[in-house]
Amino acid sequence: MTVIVAVVLATTVFNSCVSCVTCGNCVPGKNSDRNSGDRNSSYSTTSQNPPNNNNSTPPPTNSNITASKNTPSAEFTENCIIDELNWFDDVKKCGRDLKFFYDKLGVQPYVVFRKYDSSLLSDGDKQDFCEKWYDEHFNNEDTLLVMYFAEENSEEEIGYMCACAGRNAAAITDTLDELVLDGIDKYWELASTDDMITSAFKYASNKITIR
Repeated sequence: MTVIVAVVLATTVFNSCVSCVTCGNCVPGKNSDRNSGDRNSSYSTTSQNPPNNNNSTPPPTNSNITASKNTPSAEFTENCIIDELNWFDDVKKCGRDLKFFYDKLGVQPYVVFRKYDSSLLSDGDKQDFCEKWYDEHFNNEDTLLVMYFAEENSEEEIGYMCACAGRNAAAITDTLDELVLDGIDKYWELASTDDMITSAFKYASNKITIR
């Protein structure tokens, strides 16, 4: 059983203005209910361009959530990034670099950047695909799956991203998915996709204090 949330990364936005990141009128990651069994969704938007290659480091984020660490059923795997768009510099290194998230929270991070799929016609289709992909590829409830869906013109249009958390991962805090997606919204402008993903997971991790 999984919990799914979603972030819209698009040049046209969902229920918010085009300059959502800078205008202050739209707050990323807030809940917008989508009834799908026992799952729920949240949406946020950005009008930024896809990351390219350069190095950058995010500032530290203060913790504000206290939670218990999950006891995972499997060891960490560094093979946790699938990049169909060739946007990452080094998927293996980036996967290894996400181990801090597993070590602190007991949650396996997993990231999939998918090429354009014309069969997925709506955001709901993409969310359902992410949820089904989780169930088909993981036999545990200890994983947080982040999935990006590219648009047909993937170099010019920013696609749709959602996160799907296993039951145990979601039990740490019901906002774990949202925190990672908020981090992606926050660091989308970083020049490296590797840095953007690592920074997003650091952002979420740093928001949580393990008791």
